Amino acid sequence: MRVKNLAFSGVLAALCLLTTPLVAQESNSGYTFGLSLILGGTSDAEPDPGFDNLGFQATFSFETSPRLLIAGRAGLLPLDTDEGSGFDADLGYLTVGGEYRLSESYYESGLFIGLGVYDLSGDTFVDNETSLGLSLGITGDFRINNRFSFVAELMGHAVDMDYTNFFVTANAGVAYHF
Repeated sequence: MRVKNLAFSGVLAALCLLTTPLVAQESNSGYTFGLSLILGGTSDAEPDPGFDNLGFQATFSFETSPRLLIAGRAGLLPLDTDEGSGFDADLGYLTVGGEYRLSESYYESGLFIGLGVYDLSGDTFVDNETSLGLSLGITGDFRINNRFSFVAELMGHAVDMDYTNFFVTANAGVAYHF
């Protein structure tokens, strides 16, 4: 009798352990991780890298209440000129800010603002600089299913650097919600 009770208890415990993760997977807990490609640059710099530079961005956000999120963005944007001058600079940034989302019928749109640290690693034409900055932008999150979505952002970055004071980036990529 004791072996039957022990076996029944083991089967019951295994069922509880197996069904708990399945229930937890049905509803997202409000965390999102995204990877996207960046197209951007600046026009108020000399030499002028333009806006056709490609980079990448990683985003992590979590929902603090319905429609409100805290998001961190880390990006790297190599800046190149079309002049063939040997210009080589990379803009790296890390921002943290707040985001307000609105739910539409098939997507979520949002506004965000953040503070960040911007690092420009240059060559002989551009000095290395690090500066605090402000980011402001709009975002769209188009759900593919419960876990994945297509994300797009348009963002302006205001910085206090000798090289430039303003960068613009447009991002598109995928996000995973968990």
